[in-house]
Amino acid sequence: EVYPRPDKTAYCCGFPDGAIKVSERPGEEEVRQEKVDEIIRAVRSASGKDGALSADPCLTQSCYLPSTPDGLPMMGELSDQKGCYVAAGHSCWGILLGPGSGET
Repeated sequence: EVYPRPDKTAYCCGFPDGAIKVSERPGEEEVRQEKVDEIIRAVRSASGKDGALSADPCLTQSCYLPSTPDGLPMMGELSDQKGCYVAAGHSCWGILLGPGSGET
């Protein structure tokens, strides 16, 4: 996936690993260079030498793709926290569906 930004950078992601139980704390995720290189190759192949990744990345990072076993997001009010709602587990559709989930 490639998300061009107004500042002429692009957020590029893809090639997720299989499901695992997360043990790292936020900020402790491992950035695996072979995965970064795989994304760079794929984006450059698809967009050409002057495309989305014509320059080297200015930032690399790693994150988890939140999903549920049945593929449906978890949405609703927490039973023990009145007025606190959760909408999570949208997987790769989070960027598209997250804002709409917040309105429901």
